[in-house]
Amino acid sequence: MYLYQNLKFDPSIQRTIEDTQYPAGWFLDPLERARIGVVEVSDPVRPDDRFFTSVENPDGSYTATPHSAEDLAERHAAEKTNFLFRVKAEAGAITQQVLSGLDSEYELAEKEAAAYRDAGYPAESIPESVKSEVDARGVTPTVACDAILTAASNWRMAQASLRRNRLAVQAAAAASVDATGLDVIKENWATFMASLRSSLGV
Repeated sequence: MYLYQNLKFDPSIQRTIEDTQYPAGWFLDPLERARIGVVEVSDPVRPDDRFFTSVENPDGSYTATPHSAEDLAERHAAEKTNFLFRVKAEAGAITQQVLSGLDSEYELAEKEAAAYRDAGYPAESIPESVKSEVDARGVTPTVACDAILTAASNWRMAQASLRRNRLAVQAAAAASVDATGLDVIKENWATFMASLRSSLGV
C-alpha cells in the first residue's frame, strides 16, 4: 500500500498534484512516486468481519467496532446452519459422484463376484460382471473377480467412514459455541473430505 501525505494513494489512477495533472499509471514508476514523497507501507490487516464492523480510514487503516454479544450469537447460529447444510450436501455429492447413478450395477457386480468367489472361481461358469471386467482389463477371471470385490469393499469402508465423520462433524458443529471452535471443525471436515476424495480417485 502507498501513502501520500498520510493518505492512501493509488498509483494507477489519473490525478492532479499541485496544479500538475498526471495521467493514469504515471505513478506506477517508483522514481516518480519517490519524487513526490509517496511511501510504501505494509497493508493493514482488516479485522475479522465475524467479530467486528470495520471502517477504512483515509490512511488505509481500519477503525473496528466489536459486534454485540447478541449479534455474535446470531451470526454464529447462521454460520452453523450454513455449514451443516454444506456437510450434508458434500457427503451426498461425493456418494453420487462415485456411484454416478450406477449403484444397482455395482451391487449386481459385487453379488455376482462374491458368488463366483464362494464357488471357487469355476472356469466353466463365469458371471457376466466378471466377464466384463476380464474383457475391459485383459486379466484372468480370478483377478477380475477379486478386483470387483476389493473395489466394493473399499467403497463400503469409505461409506462407513463418510457416515461416521459426517455424524461426528454435524454433532460437533451443532454443539459449537463460537466461530473459533467452528473454524476448527470446518478445517477437520475439509481435511477429511480431501483425503476421502483422494482415496476414491474423485
